[in-house]
Amino acid sequence: LPPEKFVENTKIMEHHYGGKDFITGQDCNYLLPGTFYLTKVDSLYRRFYAKKDAAAST
Repeated sequence: LPPEKFVENTKIMEHHYGGKDFITGQDCNYLLPGTFYLTKVDSLYRRFYAKKDAAAST
């Protein structure tokens, strides 16, 4: 992961930390197959996740 991308990701995470009612970016190319990742947080602070499958890694 290049330093610029790390800084960008960190700023996004800092912005959303403790936040509600947002949808995360869908760029999960850097995740390994089988990894769970946050997709959205609703207005009641419920967190929704998806799992990257093997077919999505191509």
